[in-house]
Amino acid sequence: MKNSLNKKNILGFTLVELAVSMLIIGIISTIVLANYNAGRKQEALNRSTQRLAVAIRQAQNYALFSRVGVKCSTPAGGYGVYMSSVSQYIIFGDCGGNHLYDSVIDDLISVLNFEPNVVIKSDQQPSAVGASMTFEPPIGKFYYNGLASNGPNTIILQNSSDATKQKVITVSVNGSVSVR
Repeated sequence: MKNSLNKKNILGFTLVELAVSMLIIGIISTIVLANYNAGRKQEALNRSTQRLAVAIRQAQNYALFSRVGVKCSTPAGGYGVYMSSVSQYIIFGDCGGNHLYDSVIDDLISVLNFEPNVVIKSDQQPSAVGASMTFEPPIGKFYYNGLASNGPNTIILQNSSDATKQKVITVSVNGSVSVR
């Protein structure tokens, strides 16, 4: 009889305690994984935005320091970035001198892609897809779509699965590039 009364003092877990513990671990794991995935998407958007801003600054530096091109020694229209699609952009030398990308005559420097799930905002007005941003040597004068810029120009990148997650790149009249 004495043994049956002391069963409460036996060490261990009951099935109810084990089930509750596993439920708590499962809930915490789900929350952590959901936030981790959202964080990865935000970081992909941040990286893609910074890479595009660097490409624009690189084109500006090519114009300021007279980089020698392949198809033409010093491109008459300078260097620029062309937004070829919602997920791709091109750094080019404007050999034609019209401040627009022309695949036949212009010097292709590099073709770059945004990270997966990052795109140019498609309903942006004016549309950034198909836009050419060039910097003309020797002072790096900024042109947007073939015309001298008369105000800041923006490109909006967004997460393709969550349009509320956006980053804006602004290129001012004097060519300064900012990201917000």
